[in-house]
Amino acid sequence: MTRPADELRGRRVLVVGMARSGIAAARFLGAQGAVVTANDQRGETELAAERTALEALGAEVVLGGHPEAIFRKAEMIIVSPGVPLALAQFAAARACGAEIVSEIELGARYLEGTIVAITGSNGKSTTTSLAGDMLRAAGLPARTCGNIGVPFISMAEEDGPLAFYALEVSSFQLEAVRAFRPKVGVLTHVTPDHLDRYADYAAYAAAKANIFAAQHGDDHAVLNALDAK
Repeated sequence: MTRPADELRGRRVLVVGMARSGIAAARFLGAQGAVVTANDQRGETELAAERTALEALGAEVVLGGHPEAIFRKAEMIIVSPGVPLALAQFAAARACGAEIVSEIELGARYLEGTIVAITGSNGKSTTTSLAGDMLRAAGLPARTCGNIGVPFISMAEEDGPLAFYALEVSSFQLEAVRAFRPKVGVLTHVTPDHLDRYADYAAYAAAKANIFAAQHGDDHAVLNALDAK
């Protein structure tokens, strides 16, 4: 689903986590006229360059923790993969009516291209690279991006209805999706992983399964028939 990006103008958006995907999301949101606050638990020593760059774009930057006040005033929150949704500040934000989504959800809402999304406990990077190569070999204008190293939302400047994206997505990115709808969703396999973040294996597998949650009847879901789990 592609929305008009100008609906972001004037909207108070908090980006939590200032790694690559968070920085890319903040840049995109600022370019659309959103009122952006970027936040990270790391301090000035580690993020001085990122602070300078984002403040030059008009964003407010809050470092050294996650003060609840900035969560409560946000209308929308973009959560980076490394930030667990179990933080109490997210519950406070929801109570105030904030929408909480991941960077891949943001990209899926406002980019026009066709998404081929790949996830799995292992093999997703190799499969994503192969998918991108296959699309390009077929003569399609495809980019390989996502968890593989290039944030999805950073594709905005190259986007168009004819674009294709071979997009690697992790379970962390899939935790906070609502209408993320890949034309092709691929799940390589699921084995116990990241159980320091998830309550149990079932919760981890459920996050992976979100890759298919918003697909329609004319989309494609590809699963490993040998993976009984």
